Amino acid sequence: MHCLIEGAPGASTAPAWLGTLLAQAAELPACQPDPLDPHTPAERWLGHLHGLPDEAALPLAAWTLRERSRPWCFVSPVHLQLEAAQVLALPQQALALSEADSRTLFALMAPLFPAAEGWELQWLSPLQWALAHEQLDGLHLASLRKAEGRPLTPWLPEDRRLRRWTNEVQMLWHEQPLNRARLKAGLPAVNSIWWWGAGRFAGEPPEALQQHEGWPTALELPAGSVLALAGERQVRSFEIGARRWWQRLLGGRAPDAATLLASL
Repeated sequence: MHCLIEGAPGASTAPAWLGTLLAQAAELPACQPDPLDPHTPAERWLGHLHGLPDEAALPLAAWTLRERSRPWCFVSPVHLQLEAAQVLALPQQALALSEADSRTLFALMAPLFPAAEGWELQWLSPLQWALAHEQLDGLHLASLRKAEGRPLTPWLPEDRRLRRWTNEVQMLWHEQPLNRARLKAGLPAVNSIWWWGAGRFAGEPPEALQQHEGWPTALELPAGSVLALAGERQVRSFEIGARRWWQRLLGGRAPDAATLLASL
């Protein structure tokens, strides 16, 4: 079993079970992607788990949907904001996007990708949608999680078709009553989309994988499981039960939780 925890809060709120697991665990080699990698460390760690090399584009949408028949891509609603001559993507949670508003925007976008031309659309959640088409194969796109809150210039898609479709969506949504109502309510307009996680299903999925955003209330992992802690810089992982009593005696203390979490 593999367990990935990402987006966990700081060491001051680390749960007691973390120290218990670390005390009996042996650390594995860290996953430290290049800062210019278009994927986050957590996503790259998942790529390694699927057996893909460092330079591979990760088909995150196809993995999530478990679709092997054709290429898929996430399309996520975002707010792009101009600041000091650069464009930033606000963190998606800042949108506070309701299901009703999300479905309205999704329906407005849908005619751009007609089923008669081979497109398939899926509404997955208010902040995440998906598209399928053969044209989405072979794209190497920056993860939304990597682009959020950062200048977008290094992460913008190079594919002209994606840029054109993005511009068309932006024009469709620009003067929508929904967005005017959001601005009046003090919410950011949903003014663009982000393409990410594109590609055809690749690699072999792990037999058992748990993923958590933030600390779970309780966590028990059997011996031989791998616990991975992901941050913006790297993923550090530990094999549970691999640290023997004599290694604990000779090798000193288990990793300190505060130092470990600060390194992520």
